[in-house]
Amino acid sequence: MIGKLTVLAAALATANAHAFLETVTVDGSSYSKTDSDTPIWAWSPDNGPAATVEDINNPNIACHANAEPATSAASVAAGGTVGFGWGQGLHKWGPFLTYAAKCDLGCDPNSAEFYKIGEINIDESGEWPVPKYVDAGQDVPVTLPSSMEDGTYLLRTENINLGAIPAEIYAGCVSVKVTGGGSGLSGETVKFPGAYTGEEPGLTKQPYDVTGPSDYSDLPGPAVAQ
Repeated sequence: MIGKLTVLAAALATANAHAFLETVTVDGSSYSKTDSDTPIWAWSPDNGPAATVEDINNPNIACHANAEPATSAASVAAGGTVGFGWGQGLHKWGPFLTYAAKCDLGCDPNSAEFYKIGEINIDESGEWPVPKYVDAGQDVPVTLPSSMEDGTYLLRTENINLGAIPAEIYAGCVSVKVTGGGSGLSGETVKFPGAYTGEEPGLTKQPYDVTGPSDYSDLPGPAVAQ
């Protein structure tokens, strides 16, 4: 038993991901991080995690290391779809979460008040979203709530790598301008850092204990806003 646990711990400790947000598709229009005019926030060339559970109050957790504001905001209708194109290298164990904050171009992401607007968890067949979307070359999707009021928003896409010890958090940000919206989102807001303590079950769960959504129902952060 000791031998098996040692091997398992060693495997998890080396299961570090290395990837970042490379493209985004907003209502069918695609943008790259290398475009001269892009809604994707720039970041440090380092493609390691934005933060870990042991470094949960790192300001980089908002939009990655040395984040710089996007040069433009992509137009999207409330109720529209945004697809996040993550690069290869994320580890397979862990969910994707999406947050949105009313935030003009050039705003401070660490001061923004974020609603959670999406979660993609392990599915009933036991497949995590990284192999389902990223490894298959597909965007990680989120549908914007139709209740979002018009204005400029900062969308934050997050992947949690449960396969690392300590768990890692990868983040990327995109600026969008929402049109045709409603009266506003309803729900709890959080800031990054500050949203997580690092002790949430959704950040400390061992991936080998998860075979379906019933084993991992306590994702970190607030409930999805309406």
